[in-house]
Amino acid sequence: MWIELILKYQLYHHKSLILIEEAKDTLFFNPSIKRRLDEAGIRFVLEVMVKDGLGIWQDETKSSCVLSWKKFSDWSVLLVEWARSSFQTGKILTLYELAHGDLGKGTEFQGVDTLVLLHAVKVLERQGKAVVIAAENADETGVKIL
Repeated sequence: MWIELILKYQLYHHKSLILIEEAKDTLFFNPSIKRRLDEAGIRFVLEVMVKDGLGIWQDETKSSCVLSWKKFSDWSVLLVEWARSSFQTGKILTLYELAHGDLGKGTEFQGVDTLVLLHAVKVLERQGKAVVIAAENADETGVKIL
C-alpha cells in the first residue's frame, strides 16, 4: 500500500528525490487524522523500494532517496533500445537532452527526472554498455551508449 501511494505521489508531483525530513511532514503525514509514519517506518518502506530496484539511497545516512515508478534496470533497457533504433549509439548526449530535448520527444523517458536517468545509465555503465561523463549535476551529465 505504501509503495503504491509513494509512486502515485511521485508521478503526480513529478518528484523523484524524496528527502525523509521533508516527506515525514508531507507524503507520510495525514493532517485530517493527525497521524504520520515515523522515520524508522519511512526508511523501512524506502528500503523495500530500494531492494525492489525502484529506489537508490543518495547518501550513507539514508536521508534521501531517488525513486522511480519503473525499475532503473528497465529504464536502462529502454535507453539502449532507443539509442539503437534512433542511431544514437556512440554519440555523447546529456541527460537533459534525453529527458527534455527534441531527442526524447515521444519516448517513454520524455520528461523523466534526470536523477532517474542518471541511475539508469549507471546501470548501463556497470554492464559495459555506456560511458557516463560526470558533471556538476544530473542535467549536465553526459552519456555515450555503446
